[in-house]
Amino acid sequence: MNGKPLKNVRVDFHPDPDKGTKGKGSTATTDENGNFTLSYDGTKPGAIVGHHRVILTDLDPYGNVLVGRGDYRTDDPKGPKETPKKSRFGAAYSNLGQTPIKEEVKPGMGQVTIDIKK
Repeated sequence: MNGKPLKNVRVDFHPDPDKGTKGKGSTATTDENGNFTLSYDGTKPGAIVGHHRVILTDLDPYGNVLVGRGDYRTDDPKGPKETPKKSRFGAAYSNLGQTPIKEEVKPGMGQVTIDIKK
């Protein structure tokens, strides 16, 4: 973000039917250095060739929170309540219809750098 790598971010490439790309999407999670390797159809590395809309999900805010439950607690039921932290980037990056990130995947394409602004 702003030129610095982010760890623990889910990256999803969704084929863009508005640009003629159809098929299954690809997903990955960034490592400590912000690197990721996409995979699709379960185990195949990469993404299908064509135009994609890219959405990002910040996985850091959840920590030990049990997502989807009304009463957020640590593993100890009598322990302190925990609430999710705020995402490190704007909500538009996590919305398929609003994401500003668009990528074209070409045959034999290598590394992709995604730079998001806070």
